[in-house]
Amino acid sequence: MSNRKAFVGCPVLITHWDPDLYPKGSLPLVPELVIHILAHGEVWLKDVDLFQNPRIAAYLRDKAVFEQFSSLVATKRVKVLIPDKSRNLDDPINHPILSTALEIVRSKRPLKSRPWKMTDRDRRLCQALDSVLVANGGLGSNGVVRHRVQPPAGRNVFAGKLIEVLNGQDERWRQRDQFKGIDGRIADQFTEFANNHELAIDLLRKKGVTPNATNGFYRSLLYQCADHLLPEDQKRQRRPIKNLGQSVYTHCELDREKAAGTYHGSRIAELPPTDKVLSPDEHLFEVDVVPQMAAAKIPIAANIGDIVTAVLEECDESMRTFWAIVGEAPLPQQEFGHAWKHVADAFAKRSVDARRAELSSTENALWTGADYVVHTAEILDETGKQLGVTWIPAFFEHPKLQLVPLGLKMIATYGRPTMEYIRRGRADAAKGKIKQVLLNAATARCGRVK
Repeated sequence: MSNRKAFVGCPVLITHWDPDLYPKGSLPLVPELVIHILAHGEVWLKDVDLFQNPRIAAYLRDKAVFEQFSSLVATKRVKVLIPDKSRNLDDPINHPILSTALEIVRSKRPLKSRPWKMTDRDRRLCQALDSVLVANGGLGSNGVVRHRVQPPAGRNVFAGKLIEVLNGQDERWRQRDQFKGIDGRIADQFTEFANNHELAIDLLRKKGVTPNATNGFYRSLLYQCADHLLPEDQKRQRRPIKNLGQSVYTHCELDREKAAGTYHGSRIAELPPTDKVLSPDEHLFEVDVVPQMAAAKIPIAANIGDIVTAVLEECDESMRTFWAIVGEAPLPQQEFGHAWKHVADAFAKRSVDARRAELSSTENALWTGADYVVHTAEILDETGKQLGVTWIPAFFEHPKLQLVPLGLKMIATYGRPTMEYIRRGRADAAKGKIKQVLLNAATARCGRVK
């Protein structure tokens, strides 16, 4: 039997935006965010990823992208997690992001394994993000910012889970691509560090390395141990043990926040079960939705938030049904395809309608102006004839050129409905293209643990 786990009524916390996990072939920020919102209904982001991830920060410094991101935040379906209340931020009410950045600098919290330094550009970005978040309720009851769940006091959950995985009876997880190369020696060594973080600290100091943490064996200390304490013949195992550390950290974080995660790229994976050994034909897998490269072609309007909101309202039942049955469905990818077709159709329609509305206002003004010009010319011409004066230049008296005023009148009279007919045809074609882009922009993924 398969033990299937579906995330029902559960937001997704984007975990692969971590600077050390962000895929090299990543999607543009807004299209990827759109896919996650449409698939899950609600998306949570970590504050640090918005300003510490250099590529995401670069996206957000683009004015057009920032406005689109702001439009999505305004839907209240994007929420940003800031540190738990024990971190004592300076002013999380008015400056949730900047307060986080300042606390990181003040406490010398590392990024990967090195202290992070805030530049003037970082500060400006943090302030801009604060303005958007506070304008949408901030930390208020219906706001878009909330504190992380505080880890249990007096217990290092990360170290405990790491030990469970390293010493689990089922060792087949070591053959997975992310963890391949972690052998018994490394498992024993990092089990010892997790059990006795002071040993790891002493060994680092003997190497002339200042430990990033002294209060327990956490992710940043694991990184330092991987970088500095592995013997020469184990240097190639730095990345696998770091991958395991990232995966354990992500597992603990998602469990604490009661959220689904995103396991994209080649750095992290779902953790193997540690409470029992799976039989050879038994799989544990979790389903999530993965954006594909086609998502980069999604047309992103300035009011993308309004479009997404309308699509979610229309397709809410379809996606809820998918998440409700995916845990029992024999083919979750197929079930996702059925629900996603509804989303793709609705998004295509809303996107084209929004574009048509935008163009119509401009075109209506042009047609109104054309009407005004032609009718004014007719009045002036008739008035001139009564007074013995012509307003039409002499060269228009040529028989063929006399058709020009008639042509203008025909355009003013019949041009608008003709163009509307053409626009409808183009709109239908555009809807088909956008729908196909959406259909190709996401797929359901089964994260298997063997």
